[in-house]
Amino acid sequence: MTIFVFIIAAFALFGPKVGGVLDLSAVGGILGLVLLSGYKRISVSQEYVVVVVLVGLVLAYSTLAVLIDQADDMQPFLRHVRALLSTALLSLFFYNLALSDTINAAVLVKVLLAVLLLNAVVVLVSVWNPGIQMLLADMYGFDKSIRPLRSFGLTSGYD
Repeated sequence: MTIFVFIIAAFALFGPKVGGVLDLSAVGGILGLVLLSGYKRISVSQEYVVVVVLVGLVLAYSTLAVLIDQADDMQPFLRHVRALLSTALLSLFFYNLALSDTINAAVLVKVLLAVLLLNAVVVLVSVWNPGIQMLLADMYGFDKSIRPLRSFGLTSGYD
């Protein structure tokens, strides 16, 4: 079970953009939903509802701004849709996973730390071998210039 949680967390935190269009970070939430469907009882906390409503309000505002402005740039709107899906699915999955008997909170924290460690290792390796940065730049949508002794790791930017 921990390997599935690792995969879900890795995709959710560092999912690449395939071809600059398909964002695989949403795959983490979808995989979490698939695993969550096997649970007999799904709990929803009050905080979960508040967060999802707030992200939904930001999405509604973004939609309204795009419609009123008739903007050609749909990127902010699509980013908010992805944020709503990720927030709703991942928080529901991790909340119920922590409540279940299959994995405890300490193991969950260790898995999340392992995902962050993976990014740190990629940063170090790509500093030593800049050719890896060229491969990762296309995969993660990194469009800035590659600088010596700096690496963006599994993210789309230095910041």
